[in-house]
Amino acid sequence: MSRTARKNLETQYYHVIVQGINKSFIFNDAKSKYIYLKYISIYAKENNIDILAYCMMDNHAHFIMHSKEPFSLGKCMHKTNLIFSNYYNEVNERVGVIFRNRYKSEPIYNISYLSNCIKYIHENPVKAGMVKHAKEYPLSSYNEIFNNTGKSIINKELINDILGNDFKNKINKSNTMLFFDIDIDRNKVFLYIEDGINEYLKKKNSNIVLVYSDRTEYIKMINYLHNECKIKLKYLFEYFGMTKNTWFYLDKNKAC
Repeated sequence: MSRTARKNLETQYYHVIVQGINKSFIFNDAKSKYIYLKYISIYAKENNIDILAYCMMDNHAHFIMHSKEPFSLGKCMHKTNLIFSNYYNEVNERVGVIFRNRYKSEPIYNISYLSNCIKYIHENPVKAGMVKHAKEYPLSSYNEIFNNTGKSIINKELINDILGNDFKNKINKSNTMLFFDIDIDRNKVFLYIEDGINEYLKKKNSNIVLVYSDRTEYIKMINYLHNECKIKLKYLFEYFGMTKNTWFYLDKNKAC
């Protein structure tokens, strides 16, 4: 039966990132990466969590996860990182913390952000210069999703249910320019903002002069950058040269 994409997502979808402390290469060989994947798949299943996509890099890893129950994500990540830390410390004859914080998670609220995020994490090895195309990298979910190869730990049925039968095409056409790396560089943030502005203008078939001259459109554009592109307001305030009070005044009185 043909499936069409959903229009909205519940808030239990997350982009999860784990990183080595001091950017250490805690996943510095294939064995370590596979062991982490093994543990996270075990504890995801134990906590009723679906993994939709992943990419294991040398000093960090990305996952898109669907947590069906409150607090399940925290339990899953705590157990996974604890067991992997014990393994890593034993193998390397060391003690102490190996992860930078427990983990970082960002909620995914809409379909376009989900498809963008899937493409973004698959492009990590390409951006790092490790491969020329995402399909060449063996430790991501790319080939599980697009080529039906490898032992899958992802719930491809859920991806199909959310994005529809043409999910491969949707992911391929997604925009990854609006995502931040783990360590945020202000210059990069401003470039992302400019990319987001261009996307907004293209969607509206407008130009920046018209938007700046219309208070309602100006506010709509900033809300688009914040809500759709997931750019924090503090960076938008800095870019557009406004204070928090100015923003809330404009937003409250946008129809004036």
